[in-house]
Amino acid sequence: LICRYYDTQKGQILIDGVDIKNIKLEDLRGHIGEMLQDVFLFSGNVKGLSEEEIEDTLGSLKKPLTEGMLLEDVLISLGAATSKREARTFITGNSVMVNGEKITDLTKKIEKADAMYGKYIIVRRGKKNYYLGEF
Repeated sequence: LICRYYDTQKGQILIDGVDIKNIKLEDLRGHIGEMLQDVFLFSGNVKGLSEEEIEDTLGSLKKPLTEGMLLEDVLISLGAATSKREARTFITGNSVMVNGEKITDLTKKIEKADAMYGKYIIVRRGKKNYYLGEF
């Protein structure tokens, strides 16, 4: 309603005391941003992302990693899991991908050799939850 895709039938919407019907549509929409609920950062496998695309799409999520961490500890440090038990459940439940590869091995250690461009570990938990670790 605020962007005036539909006008109100009753009542009014005020911004700083001004009815939005009295604001030119292009001015109103030019000052309002919107985020759709089904947002897809990219399609396909993350292995196809360039270093610049990784930074642009996931850079704000970046957290430091230490080489040789168990995957369950990586999930916790990135915020993908809140406990070791939860992390193990995600891993054994087939819902964790590291740089586009599904991982179900609880003994998997994340090494710099696993990293994209020598530094990035992209973790996907489920279908839409992405996390970025950096060595």
